[in-house]
Amino acid sequence: MNEYEKITVILSLLNERYNASHKMRERGLNYTIWILGYGILLIGFLLNKKYISISEKIFLFFITVVIYGCSLWFLSCLEKGFSNNCSVMINLETILHCYEKGFYSESTALLPDRYKENQKKTLTGHFLSIYILIISITVSICILILFHPIDKYESKKINNKQQIEIEQIKK
Repeated sequence: MNEYEKITVILSLLNERYNASHKMRERGLNYTIWILGYGILLIGFLLNKKYISISEKIFLFFITVVIYGCSLWFLSCLEKGFSNNCSVMINLETILHCYEKGFYSESTALLPDRYKENQKKTLTGHFLSIYILIISITVSICILILFHPIDKYESKKINNKQQIEIEQIKK
């Protein structure tokens, strides 16, 4: 394989990695928007109910923890794939001398060295901001569930209903 063919293959691979990177970030963002919508819907449900039963509390708390726990797991898998993809992109960019000063331009490199620092997590990182959104909505929902008033009359309603049924049976 001559040099031109090698570079063509490398550029093709790099382009594919760039596209995959954009798709992974987009998928993570779209999923987060969907799961946040679910959370807002649940918050609306809780705010519109004056009381909830203990069994509803337990069910809502359990389902919230499961759904949002699975969401964090899914997003962490997506982030791992994104990180692996970035490592491949850095290797391909290094092979193409994109970080080397003087290779393409006399005074600068095509890409700054900080782009090689793939593994560094910053407070403004894409996936970290998604985790913060997911965790904050989860905590908000759980607090709302835990402190939502319980229907104190639930057991009395059941007893009254049973009493009515018993009286109807006696007649």
